[in-house]
Amino acid sequence: MTGSIKSRLEKLEQEQMFQDWFDAERLFESFNKAQLEEFYQNGYLSDPYPKPLPAGESRLDHLDRKSLLRMWQEHEREFGGRTREEYKFYTNHGHWPEHQRKETTMREGDTNAGKPQ
Repeated sequence: MTGSIKSRLEKLEQEQMFQDWFDAERLFESFNKAQLEEFYQNGYLSDPYPKPLPAGESRLDHLDRKSLLRMWQEHEREFGGRTREEYKFYTNHGHWPEHQRKETTMREGDTNAGKPQ
């Protein structure tokens, strides 16, 4: 019985995480560019928050659950477990810190990088 309770709790936690992602994505769609920049710079948005999009006006409202779950899983793979510093770096540079190191290493190690073959 304990295993089934633990399994059920894990499913509920996953569903809540999915719902939180869905709600946040819909909210971000209602932000204008200045609000998005403020949110990413500060980690919050000054009042007043924009009104949520009405039902049916979000791009997400027209997708089936299977597609939404795939989008959420992809989002979790890319953004899950990141620190605030990593988010700031991503916001300022358009890539994660570890991608910069890989690109730099490849460029430094390959003397023919960028040269026509």
